[in-house]
Amino acid sequence: MALHVPIPSVSVIDPTCCLEKAAKYNDIKNMVKQAPEAPLEGILGYNEDQVASCDFNSDTHSYTSDARAGIALNDLLV
Repeated sequence: MALHVPIPSVSVIDPTCCLEKAAKYNDIKNMVKQAPEAPLEGILGYNEDQVASCDFNSDTHSYTSDARAGIALNDLLV
């Protein structure tokens, strides 16, 4: 995967995990969407809007999950 992030104060990570049991991507997104509530309030953000890296330039979260940018390989195989 190649990504270009032209803003110096924004970075990109590609979190990957291996789950113990099968889960649909929408189920995972729903869990991540709920995570910014306590105890991760103000630390973890969640976004479903169409955005570019410059939209996160003033974001104060340590991590913001971009729901539109993710894929789940097991969903592709079903």
